[in-house]
Amino acid sequence: MNVGVLGCGKMGSVVAKKLPEDVNKIIVDRNQEKLEALSKSIDCKCSTSIDVLADADIVAVILPESEVNKNVESICKIAKDGAIILNMSTNGAVDHSIKDSYKSINIIETKIIGQSSMIEKFKAPSAIVIGSEDNDIVEKIKYIFKDFSYVESGDVEKVPLAVQAATRQAIITCMDLKEKLNALDVDTSWQEALFKCVLNGTIGSFMDDTLGPFARKIVKEIEDSRQ
Repeated sequence: MNVGVLGCGKMGSVVAKKLPEDVNKIIVDRNQEKLEALSKSIDCKCSTSIDVLADADIVAVILPESEVNKNVESICKIAKDGAIILNMSTNGAVDHSIKDSYKSINIIETKIIGQSSMIEKFKAPSAIVIGSEDNDIVEKIKYIFKDFSYVESGDVEKVPLAVQAATRQAIITCMDLKEKLNALDVDTSWQEALFKCVLNGTIGSFMDDTLGPFARKIVKEIEDSRQ
């Protein structure tokens, strides 16, 4: 299977690195330096030209929202019948006019839930939501993304809202904690440990239901205050 990735920014690079070893990887980006750096990590064909995607069975488009439509349409013009194009931009969908113009191409909204550095450095859980109920297409997508924690069909329109809510809450939490630590005159070297270890670890333990007695007491206090 030939799998293309258009866009090797932070998330695009992570996706490319997590593709199965037995697929032929075709990576496209206009930045030659990024391509060269990625080619040192994985066995792939790299190019600054979108034309190399003509033979791809699946293409993951991982670009900013403003770049999606024109690039998806460019791929459609050269793609083979039956090819699958995944719009993995968190926000926005491919215009219906493009989908209607290329009926022989499967343009699928497919969204990632995750943060690139957490996925790559810490193997953090990540999810891919597929906007299709076609079993054959879904199984092909699930195969190339089998290294991700969760890959299933779902309501892709909810993904941007959920990601925005989680990101906003995380930023509010970080800003509030930073303010409280500064008020306590906590050493900056301690703050890194508190953010990256205590805060992240507590979130993980809360989700896994593995909080210790100290943290569970705090949970009880918060629950009681909300009643």
